[in-house]
Amino acid sequence: MEELDDKWRIKRTGLLPAYQVDFTQPIWQLRFDDVADLVGVECRDADLLKTSFWVFERTTGKLLLDNYNASAGWRASLADIRTSILFLQGLNPAGLGKHSGLMAINVNTGALRWQHEQYSFYNLTANQLLVLPNNLESAELIGLNIGTGAVVGIAGSIAQAQVPVEELKAQRLKTLQLPLHYGLESRYFATLSQFIYQKIGLKAAFALDYLETETCFAIGYYPETDNPAKQYWLALFSIAGELLLHEELGKELTGIGPDNFFIFRDTLILIKYKKSLVAYKV
Repeated sequence: MEELDDKWRIKRTGLLPAYQVDFTQPIWQLRFDDVADLVGVECRDADLLKTSFWVFERTTGKLLLDNYNASAGWRASLADIRTSILFLQGLNPAGLGKHSGLMAINVNTGALRWQHEQYSFYNLTANQLLVLPNNLESAELIGLNIGTGAVVGIAGSIAQAQVPVEELKAQRLKTLQLPLHYGLESRYFATLSQFIYQKIGLKAAFALDYLETETCFAIGYYPETDNPAKQYWLALFSIAGELLLHEELGKELTGIGPDNFFIFRDTLILIKYKKSLVAYKV
């Protein structure tokens, strides 16, 4: 098939964006605050050795934390976000992917709430933050007060912590829907690719991503083209099969990745060209 014709470059067919948030570096990872209804973003430019952090309101797109740069600079990364607190972890200068140090940032002011250099982030439970000593002399987790960083006490082994960690994870996933990823070998790939061909006239290649709600369903796909560089498109349909949105999210891609769109509560958020987040109310 030839390159996509202009007639298929449909930006919007019946759905207008609620907002768009643009970033200065490529999006690296996202975290979600199900309590304060916020999205935390880490942007990272490996060529320029720059890392920045952003937090915006899920409902409006309003930026609360804008291009924040941590004191650890390039060696800081986003651990989590909860109750309007952004948790950042440092990377051990010795490398090997080990994290060292933890800081809590107030997303409304950008002020440092607390910091521990001797601990590394492990996970969150409903009522405390779990950390490990950097020296790893003990395999027991230490519980910290989320708001103050004060040591609550020994939280037990990693195995013992799995129950409260999984309980919180399940609670948070109630507000977040992620697409299912289907490769060429999946029987769902054939069904969904046929649907795309019938509705849009394009053949899908490589893999498909699928996400369904009570009112609509989204299909992310790579159109079959003669160009070796991949493109990624998102098609959103009503439950009745009406095309609501057809948007290009990526071009000149060299690989296949599942992190292209998601639904946070009633908001469909598209990751566009790794530099923007575009939101639609669904």
